[in-house]
Amino acid sequence: MIRDLSTVSIKGNGREFVTCGYLHLCYWQLRGDRLVYSSFNSQTQGRYLSVCSLNEYILTGCESGKIYLWLNFELVHVLHDAHQAAVRCLEADHANDIIISGGKDGLILFLKIEEHRLSIFNRAKIRQGEDQDEEQGWKVEEQVQAIALSPQQLSDDWEKVLVGTRSGAIY
Repeated sequence: MIRDLSTVSIKGNGREFVTCGYLHLCYWQLRGDRLVYSSFNSQTQGRYLSVCSLNEYILTGCESGKIYLWLNFELVHVLHDAHQAAVRCLEADHANDIIISGGKDGLILFLKIEEHRLSIFNRAKIRQGEDQDEEQGWKVEEQVQAIALSPQQLSDDWEKVLVGTRSGAIY
């Protein structure tokens, strides 16, 4: 079962994407009128719930709360305990080279890639009434299901991250 899909630009032809799911992580290419896939080289078997790409990297979020960083189909880094529960969504901010993750634990994390490693940082301002964990990022009292960047995100305004929750609330 496919849990998530993300377009990528590894070969640069615009006809590529990655899918993930339960024990499933595949790279797909459109060649003529055929879809051809290859699996990632991984000793790690997991329940991948989310996937996104940033530059030459691919990131996957897992049911365990870990976030995996891939380069050339090889696992290069694991961010253990990124979330205390499943990582349900990943969104790449290509304009600022940042990844935003959302989890079942209600956390919204801001991640940066440096020297083939993922790290968490916090550059977000929180609206009145929201909780904030200074070390981690944003916190909402519900399970995060989806994250999107609003069109205003192009202006480097960090308050324009949309968060959808399991109950249907949007922050």
